[in-house]
Amino acid sequence: MKKNIKTFMKILFAVACTFTVYVLPGIADNTSMLQQVYALEYASYTDEYDEKEVLNRIYEVQNEYPEGRPWTDADLIFATYINYNGASRLGMTGGGCYGFMLAVEKHVFDTDAFELEHREWDGNLAALKAGDHIRFTKNALHSVVVLTVNEEKQQITVCEGNYNSMIHWGRVISKKYLDEHAGYVDSFYTKKTSAAVEVQPKNGFCQEDDGTWNYYKDNQIDTSVTGLVQNGSEWWYVQNGTVDFRADDIVAYDTDWVKITNGKRDDSFTGLASNANGWWYVDHGKVDFTRQDVVANEYGWWKVTRGQVDFGYTGVACNAYGWWRIENGQVNFDYTGLAANEYGWWYIQNGQVDFARNDIVANEYGWWKVTNGQVDFAFTGLAENAYGWWYLKDGAVDFTKNGKVKNEYGTWNVVNGQVVFG
Repeated sequence: MKKNIKTFMKILFAVACTFTVYVLPGIADNTSMLQQVYALEYASYTDEYDEKEVLNRIYEVQNEYPEGRPWTDADLIFATYINYNGASRLGMTGGGCYGFMLAVEKHVFDTDAFELEHREWDGNLAALKAGDHIRFTKNALHSVVVLTVNEEKQQITVCEGNYNSMIHWGRVISKKYLDEHAGYVDSFYTKKTSAAVEVQPKNGFCQEDDGTWNYYKDNQIDTSVTGLVQNGSEWWYVQNGTVDFRADDIVAYDTDWVKITNGKRDDSFTGLASNANGWWYVDHGKVDFTRQDVVANEYGWWKVTRGQVDFGYTGVACNAYGWWRIENGQVNFDYTGLAANEYGWWYIQNGQVDFARNDIVANEYGWWKVTNGQVDFAFTGLAENAYGWWYLKDGAVDFTKNGKVKNEYGTWNVVNGQVVFG
């Protein structure tokens, strides 16, 4: 029994494409798989299939799965597996190349509960038949379905999914390549048998025929469940008992607020995202409530205060790239002039503080001495701009000043705050 389980687990965990495995009766309780899902009430099989018939049924699949149709790991197919002695029963959702293989085998053998023969690849080309599944496990992980075998040319032809992200029919694979890359073969040709399977109540996540995933409790969809629910290593957003794959949100979980993308907790996300309470800075899937920054997204650059976009902020704030003019929470890249924050008044050029600026700059309050980008309220004396030389007191041009004023270049006549030459 332990040997059978070990062999069957090897089949499943060799799969590189996306799939989720659920434990049913007959699998030891100490395995690392997930909760039980329902099994088929009966799984029955016909006499051994004719290879020509199998090949014809494979080609029927081309109508639904034609050459060049996009097919990636996001394309999922569900099947309920039953091994050759009926001892172990597993539910599986396969994605990508593995999912395409399941789709083909389900059509050909007219069931989603297979009794299969599993064997390691031993180089025996003659033992392959149309419909056999070959799993490549060396160097690269991939699944193909055998179409034809040519012993004379020592090659086979196959169909496959997720081949350059598409479905492909008719690729020729040499025996040499098989010997170098193939790991095992699954054959779905079985003799007549019937295995009665105990019906188990649905508990946890189950996929319906229409592709919907529901969360069950005691064989009923648990409509009281709304929020994040764990399924293996992944977390999914459930709305009234059904996984909401359209959910793009930030939701509370435990002491954190976490990012949901396409219904799934997204720990890879870093950036700005919104929920009903506002826009938030998310760091690796969690709102960072300590964040004080200016952060960009596709709509602009935004002032973030304690993790939230601060639409009430107008002023000058910094990030790793400089100091910026913020208006109603957003950087105004069109702004040129003076603006204030808690540290002083600053000269802004195209939305950014220009720390190289040394000038006299006007705003609605007067004309001001700017030194290294900041208004210098300590400055008293003569300074120039594009319009001339001026007398400034406490950083501002004093337009009432009349008289003689000295600087390092001499003594100058000042009239109404401006040096008059001649």
